[in-house]
Formats: sequence, structure tokens, C-alpha cells
Amino acid sequence: MPYIGRGPSKSGAFRILKDFSASFDGSATSFAIQDTNGTALSVATPQNLMIAVDGVMQEPGSAYTISGTNIVFGSAPQDSASFWGVELGDIGGTSVSSSDQILVVATGHSFVVGRWMKATSTDGVYAYADCTTEANAEVAGVIISVTTDSYIIQVHGTVTGGAVPAQAGGTIMFLDDSNGQMTTTETSTVGEVSKPLAILTKNDSEMVILTYRGEVISSNVQTNAPNNATYVTTTANSTLTNEVLTSALKIDDFAAGDDNTDLDSSASRHGLLLKLGGGSTNFLRADGTWSAPGGGIASVVADTSPQLGGNLDMQARLLVGNGGSTGIAISANGEVTMAAQPAFAAHQSSNVLNVTGNGTAYTAVFPTEVYDQNSDFSSPTFTAPVTGKYVLTSSLRIFGNTTAISYGVISLVTSNRTWNVYTSCVSAGDTAGFFISAVADMDAADTCQVRLTIYGESSDLCDIAGSSSMSIHFAGILVA
Repeated sequence: MPYIGRGPSKSGAFRILKDFSASFDGSATSFAIQDTNGTALSVATPQNLMIAVDGVMQEPGSAYTISGTNIVFGSAPQDSASFWGVELGDIGGTSVSSSDQILVVATGHSFVVGRWMKATSTDGVYAYADCTTEANAEVAGVIISVTTDSYIIQVHGTVTGGAVPAQAGGTIMFLDDSNGQMTTTETSTVGEVSKPLAILTKNDSEMVILTYRGEVISSNVQTNAPNNATYVTTTANSTLTNEVLTSALKIDDFAAGDDNTDLDSSASRHGLLLKLGGGSTNFLRADGTWSAPGGGIASVVADTSPQLGGNLDMQARLLVGNGGSTGIAISANGEVTMAAQPAFAAHQSSNVLNVTGNGTAYTAVFPTEVYDQNSDFSSPTFTAPVTGKYVLTSSLRIFGNTTAISYGVISLVTSNRTWNVYTSCVSAGDTAGFFISAVADMDAADTCQVRLTIYGESSDLCDIAGSSSMSIHFAGILVA
């Protein structure tokens, strides 16, 4: 006969089970469930089977249970007993009677209206949901009706009747932490699931199921945010990384629900400063206040603790180095002087006799200092105080030579290399001048001396002329 109204959307065939009485031995209790073709069958509940052992009907759930694709008897059948069984298709199991409700047949269940259910790993078997874990919060729906042997789960849509809690319209109901119950308070326990279930659309009488999977509560999310705002809280020394903000970010101490950015800012705390007052005449002081500048650059006094270790006095236009003396001075006209810049000049005022001529290298001495800025010269040696490029010059003059003289070499001998200038000499009795200059690369503590070597004479009979002028000299300065 045809159905009046909506018929079942799912039905199943009645299948005779394969006789497994040959396996009865008086001790075995578990046997594979197969159809007559030997195909294993997965049965949802014991009520899906009709079983007779030795012609006696067996009570589902008491005389036998289902474990996967096996039937398990409460007591072992005798080895001579007969067996007969049939699968009742979907009778006694789960059937969908509409697009938003599930009818579950479960003899002797204890479920009640208004509780929220989750599916289990067994087909057609449901259990209470709760918010304690993600798996437990996978809600299937809410029980809207129960009988002794069945109950109906509504999975979506509008719910009315006894399943609706006594709450005002607009109230959002959340999944509680036990027995499928719902609550108006969202969980704040780390690791549990914030699971909105339904929103009441009428006071105490109607609610709409929310299809929202839920979110696991973590330590940096504050729940129950007022006015539908999203808040982020952090613990000590925590960091937010790669966070994408889709709306305005408000910083607050959460002490009160206001719109003030009132994190503490003081001498002992890091915080946010007051709102900027605008304008271009004030500057920010170290104490977090705003102030007008004094009198321009003339009011900037000596800084006694700069990063480079010296003092800067902009009024006097002086930069004093770590040594405590003036390092760089700039005159009113822009001239720059450096009192500690290595520079020296010295000369020889007396004749020095019989020092070279037969290839002997003579190291010239310059005992009279004209100046020695930074005290780096001690005749006959200049010592570089720092690594750099130094301009070095010297001039010497000889006399007392004979016609045998050939040529001479004046040299600047540094630690890194030797600089030479060769000069052909004239006849006997004439004086010969030698001059050399170089931009020498010197490392800190490198030295430099002036040497003169004359060739061609039979002995060292050539003399070095002295002079009160700077015609016989050794000088140098650091340039880079």
C-alpha cells in the first residue's frame, strides 16, 4: 500500500545469513556474519538481526551483540545446535525520515530531549557531545523527541518545543562540557572548543541551529568579547607574529570597557605616550612630555657622554677626543685644524764627515726638531701612531767627493717597503743634492728612516753638509 505523506528516504533488503553452525563447538562465542554468498556484512545494531539457535529466538542485545562484522553470543552455542538468521535491512537501525531529522532506533536508551549528539565510529550509533575535545564537539544535532526504543535528532533548521531552552530571544547557546548539555556561557578553558549551537529567535520557544564547527580555545584568545569585538591577550614576554588584522586594533588594559589607550608610560615602565598635540614648534623630551626648543644651536651645550667617547661643544665648534685634548676645531671662517694629527719636521745643522762613498748606506740623523705634533719623531726615526697614508719628504747634500764618484741613492726605508731615488753625481769638489718624497702606506707602529748611499769612491770619504735652513731635512704628515 502507498505511504500517506513523506515515505522513508532509505530502505534495505532482507538477507538470509550464512549458516555458521558448523563452527559451534561449545566454547566459541564469536562468529563472522556473512550472506549466503559468503560476503561479510556490517550490521549497525543487534536489532538489525533476527537470530534463532536450535529453533529458539534470541533476544537482541542480551543473547547476542555486534562487534564489527561479527556476532558475539552471551554464551557459547552447543556443538550440535542449529542456526538460522536473517538481516532485517534497515529495520531497527537508522532511517532518515526528512532532510533535517534522523530517526534512531535504540532499545533501552537513556537519552533525553534537548541534548546534543555526536556520531560514533559505529554506524547508526550516537553519543552525547561535549566541548572538552575537538572530537567530542563534532555535533550531529539535538534530540527533539524520544520514545522507549527510539529518538529523533534534528540536524539543522528551526527547532521548537521541549528542546528549546528557557532563554530570551537573541541568546546564543554554546556546547557545555558534559552529557550534551548547552549553556549560555562560552568556555574559556584552554584546549576546549568554543562551539555555538543555536540562537533563540523567540523567547523560550524557538531556536535556529547554527552550523559552525567551533574553535579550540588557546592561551592568546580572550572569549566573551563584548560588542562582538575580537580581543587578543598575551602573556609576559609573548610575541604576535604574522597576525593579519581585518579591522581596527584597539589597545587597552582591559580594566574597563572604554575606548582609551591607557597602558602605563613612566620612568620605570615601557608604555604608550599621550596623544600628539600637533604643531611644529615642540619637540619630545626624554620624560615623555612636549616642550619648545630653547635658542637653536647656540643652546646646545657640551655632551659629556656621546657614543664615540668624546665631547661635542657646538658653541665653541670643538670636538674633543678620548685623549682629552682638542681633536677637531673649526674656525669662524671654516678652517679646520687637528691638534693631535701626526706631523713633524727636523733638520741637520752641522756637517757629518766621511759617512759614505764606497757603497756604504748611511742613516741620516736630524737632531734639530722644528715641530713634532703628537710626539712621533725621535731622530733618526719616525714611528706611525696609527695605520694610514703618510706624506714623507727629505733632502740631503754631499761634498768632499773625488772624480771617482759615480752615483748616489737616497731612500725612505719603511716597515712595509723602501722608496728610492737615484741621482748621477758630478766631478770632484762639487756638491750634489738628493731629494725624495712619497705617500707611504704605514701600519700602526711602523717606522721610517732616511738613508743615503754613494757609489764609485775607493772609501767612505763623502761628507753630509749641515745647514741652519731646512735644505737638509726630514718631514712628514698623516693625510689619510
